[in-house]
Amino acid sequence: MKIALPLIFLFLSMTLVSCKKDTLPNEVPQVDINSLNASPEFSWATSRDITFNIGVSDTQYGNKAHVISIYTADPKTGGALLSRGSATITSSYSTKISLPTTLTEVWIEKYAPNGTELSRKILANGNHVDISMGDKDIITTTSSAPNRNTIMALPQENSPSCGTGDCSVVITQSSQNSFDMVSGNTYCVTGNNITVKVQNTNGGTMRICGTGVVVEGLKMASNVTVIVSSGASVRFNNLNWEGPSTFKNFGTVTTGNVKVLNNFLNQGTMRVEGDFVTESNGDGTNYGTLTVTGNFNSGARFTNSGTLNAEGNFNSNNNPYFVNTGILKTKQITLAGTFNNSGNWTVASGEVMFNNGPAVNNTGTISASNSKMTASGTFTNSGSVTVQNYVQNSGTLINNCKFITLNLFDNNANIINNSYIQVNSQSNLKGSTILRNGALFKTNVILSLDGTLKGEGSTSLFRVVSTSYDNINNGNAPKITGSIEYADPSGKIQARHFDATAKSTTGEGMFIQATDCNEGNGKPIDPDTDNDGIPNSKDAFPEDPDRAFINQSYNYANGGSTVAFEDNFPLKGDYDMNDIVISYRYQIISNAANQVVHVDANYTLHATGGSYKNGAGIQFDIARSSVSNVTGAEIEEQPVSKDLVLILFRDSREQQARWNTIPNESTSDPVKYNVSFDVKPGITVEAFGIGNYNPFIWNATVGFGRGYETHLKNRKPTDFADTKLFRTGDDGTVGGGKVGSGYVSYISKDQNLPWAIELPVSNFKYPIEKTTVTSAYLSFGKWALSLGKTNMDWYTDGNVDNSKVFSVK
Repeated sequence: MKIALPLIFLFLSMTLVSCKKDTLPNEVPQVDINSLNASPEFSWATSRDITFNIGVSDTQYGNKAHVISIYTADPKTGGALLSRGSATITSSYSTKISLPTTLTEVWIEKYAPNGTELSRKILANGNHVDISMGDKDIITTTSSAPNRNTIMALPQENSPSCGTGDCSVVITQSSQNSFDMVSGNTYCVTGNNITVKVQNTNGGTMRICGTGVVVEGLKMASNVTVIVSSGASVRFNNLNWEGPSTFKNFGTVTTGNVKVLNNFLNQGTMRVEGDFVTESNGDGTNYGTLTVTGNFNSGARFTNSGTLNAEGNFNSNNNPYFVNTGILKTKQITLAGTFNNSGNWTVASGEVMFNNGPAVNNTGTISASNSKMTASGTFTNSGSVTVQNYVQNSGTLINNCKFITLNLFDNNANIINNSYIQVNSQSNLKGSTILRNGALFKTNVILSLDGTLKGEGSTSLFRVVSTSYDNINNGNAPKITGSIEYADPSGKIQARHFDATAKSTTGEGMFIQATDCNEGNGKPIDPDTDNDGIPNSKDAFPEDPDRAFINQSYNYANGGSTVAFEDNFPLKGDYDMNDIVISYRYQIISNAANQVVHVDANYTLHATGGSYKNGAGIQFDIARSSVSNVTGAEIEEQPVSKDLVLILFRDSREQQARWNTIPNESTSDPVKYNVSFDVKPGITVEAFGIGNYNPFIWNATVGFGRGYETHLKNRKPTDFADTKLFRTGDDGTVGGGKVGSGYVSYISKDQNLPWAIELPVSNFKYPIEKTTVTSAYLSFGKWALSLGKTNMDWYTDGNVDNSKVFSVK
C-alpha cells in the first residue's frame, strides 16, 4: 500500500473502472471517493453521545435509592444493559452513553426500594434525555425535588452604609427637645450612647449607625423609613406604627409592642418586649433572630428564614400567609390561612389548633411532643411530624413522609397515608383512612374502627402491635377494603369486615422497606449485604461496598465497536480504511454513588494493512493521577495535559506478520489486549462516559515518528502530536488541534474527509487492500452527502460488494 502517491491514484482509477459490476442487490447510486466533497459540518460519526438525566419523583420511600437501568430494548425480551446507577428524590442518575445513530429508542427501568419495577420505552433521538420516573409512569420534564431537611433562605439585603454623604441631618449627641422628621430628608444618628427624641413625622428616613442609642416617641406615619445599620444598637421607647412605613434592622434592636402596617425586615437581632402584630396589609420578613415576649399575631404575610421565638401565644388570623424556612419556636398556636413550614418548628407547650380550615404544608420538621394538635382544613405533611395527641376533626390529613403520635390518634374525618404513620399508644378511627402504595400505619392499640380502612395502589400495611378492643367489629361490613394487609396479633376482627382483596394476618405483616420517611416493617425480601444502599439483586458486587454497578459499551456481548484508520496523515492515502482496524468494548464499574472505580477494556487488532510501523493508543479525558493499577497497556505520561494515555503497541508490524487485507493470502491471528485500571472515587459515570473515548494511531516508521498522530475527526491530539503537521499536505485542521467551538481537527482541507471512522459493530468487514470504502460500501457516499441523515446503517444495510471486503476473524 505504501507506494508513491501518483501510483496510488493511478491504481485507484484502474480499480474503479475494472471492478464496476453490472448488478448488485439493492444497488444505489455510487459516489467515488475522489469526487466526494463532504460538508465541513459533517461529523463522520456513526454514533453520538447521549446524556441521560433520570430523576425520581416517587416520594413514598423518602430519600432511599432507586436503581435506574438503561437498556437497548425491552429487558424482558433480551435488551442489553448499557448503564445502571442509583437515584433518589434529591439526586438524579446521570450518565453519558455512546450509541449508534440508528438507535433512536431505549428502555429505562426503575427498581424501587420495595422491589417493584417500572419499565418504559423512551425516545433517544437527540443528545440529551431528561425525565423523571414516578411510582407508575414517566414524567417527561424533570423538576428537582427539594430536600426536606434543607433550610432554604431567601435572598437577603445588604446593610446600608453608615457614611454621611447622603445625610440631610447628622445627629451625634443627645437632644433636649424633640424634632420633626420631614419628607425627603435622611436623619443619620451616628453618635453613641445618646437619646434621640422625635415629635412629629411627615415622611423621611432615620438611619441609626451608633451604639447604645435610645429613640423616644417615634411615630411611623405615612412614608417613614427606619433603618438600623449593621453594628448599631438601639432601644425604641413608645414606637408607634401608624401608617404605611418601612422598618429594617441589620443591627440590634429592643422595643416594646410592634404593629406592622407595611414593610418589616429583620436581619439582625431584635427583641420585642410585648406583642408583635402584622396587620392585613403588612409584610414581614425575618432573617436574623426575632424574640417576641408577648403574643405573635400574624394577619398578613410573614416569612421567617432566621430564628423566631414566640414566647406568648402564636395566632394567625384573617387569612394570613406564613412561611417558615428557618427555626420557629412557639407555645400555644392557632393557625389560619396558609402556613408553610420547610424549616424546623418546635412547639414547647400548649395546643396547636387549626382554625377555619387552613392549608398547612410541612416539608421540614414539626416537633410538638408535649402538645395536642387539633386539625381541620388540609394538612399536607411531606416532612417529619411528632405530636403528643392528634385529632382530625374535619378536612384531610395527607401524609407523604413520617407522622408520629406519642399518645392518641383520633380520626373523625379523612386520612390519606402515602408513607408512614406511627401511633405509640391508641388509635380511634371513625372516619376514612386510606393507605397508598406500600404505606405503613402502625399503632400499638386500636380502640375502634367505626370508619373505613382502604388500600389503594400497591399493597400497604396496617399493623396493630399489641391488641384491639372488642368493639372493633362494630359497624357495617366490609370496612377494610382494597390492596391492604391488616396485621393484628389479637385476631379479633371478623372475616366479614374484609372484601375479596384485603388480607388479614395475626403475624407482624408484610415487608415494608425502611426509608428516610418510613421505618419499615419485617425482614427484607431483597437484602443489602454490603450496606451500600443497593439491594443484592441489583448490586453486581453484593459483598463489596465500594462497587455496585456494571456499565457496558454498546454491543458489548457481541464484541463492541470498531475503529478503522488511514495511516498516511497528513496525506489522504487510498481510503481503504484498513491500515489499522481495532475493535473494542468497555465495562465501567461504578459505586453506589455513581462514581467510576474501575475500568475493564478489551481491544482486538484485526488488520494492519500496510508496511508502515504504526503504534496505537487510547486517550481518556481524565487525569493520569486519578488512576492506578494499570494492567495490559503502557502508560504514556503527558507532560502538559496530564491526561491518561494508554499505549497498546508501538509497532504494528511486530504485532501481525500479515496484513490481513489481501485476499487469498495467509493471515495473522487477531491480537487481543485486555486492559484494566482502577479509578479514584470522585469521577462520575456521566463525566467518564460509556463510549469510544479517543483512540489514535501514529506512524512510528523511520522518517516519521511519534508526532504523526491520527485521530477521529475533532478528537484532541495528545501532548506528543506534532502540531506543525496541521495545515500541511492534505490536512485541513483549524485551530491548531484544539477542541471546542470553531475548531476542526483531523479532516482533509479539500474534501473534508476523515482519517478514521468508528463503527458500532465488532465485525466490520473492512475493504480489501487498495479498494476504496466507497467501492465496497455503496451507501457510504450517500450517507456522507446527507450529513449522516440517510443511510445511517451503510455498514450493515446490504449495499456492500462482498467481493471487495475482508471478512473479520
